Amino acid sequence: LDLDLDIVIDPQYNWKWKDREDYQDGIREGGIRDEWVTGVEQAQADVFDRIRNRRYPLDGSWLRWRPNPAWAPPRLPERWRVV
Repeated sequence: LDLDLDIVIDPQYNWKWKDREDYQDGIREGGIRDEWVTGVEQAQADVFDRIRNRRYPLDGSWLRWRPNPAWAPPRLPERWRVV
């Protein structure tokens, strides 16, 4: 479920909302239920804590991640152009 609300975080940990107006419109128009808003606000608080305290996944650990060299390259399914 996409609630239209995204946050963009740059390498210096500056952040900005993306699509905040769409999220507000969704609440106002009833597409985003009131009971979901509380959960979204709790998730926002968690994300801001992670940004401030550089907690996972914002702790830099993903910078060291490399795919397993034994993995085969991904392949598109047959008839992918039809989808």
